[in-house]
Amino acid sequence: MSWGTKLGLGVLALAPISFLTVGAIDAFDAARFNMSAQPTEAEVLRFVGGAYESRTASKGNFGSYFPELRYTTKGGEEVVAVSTSSRDSEFAMPMETGDVIPARYDPDNVEDVRLWTAGQMFIGPAFLLFFGVFFGGMVAIAWELFASK
Repeated sequence: MSWGTKLGLGVLALAPISFLTVGAIDAFDAARFNMSAQPTEAEVLRFVGGAYESRTASKGNFGSYFPELRYTTKGGEEVVAVSTSSRDSEFAMPMETGDVIPARYDPDNVEDVRLWTAGQMFIGPAFLLFFGVFFGGMVAIAWELFASK
């Protein structure tokens, strides 16, 4: 196999490595969060983000809107925080300002609140891991085919 082919397949291998890395990080974060997260009902106050608005505390905007939620912790503390779960995801539940929706929060960091939907908590990382394995397999098959020539 020529060096050019090896280089090309090596570059192609970056995609599955990226999918697997991001998927593993997301899956680990979801598992860590769900081990200690407490359920609550949260009121949607407004939506922040979007392509033409400035970023809010470490939340990327990229054209998505994130709900600002008001909820009460088990200890009785009322919290207002922006969820890291976008309302624009294909897995997001429909919501409008004033809706009361199920959410989960981290009791050690009450500002970390996420919408309680299986799609946003589990399906996203699973897709990334699946595509990483799939594309990694394709690169491995291509490597074997070119190596046998």
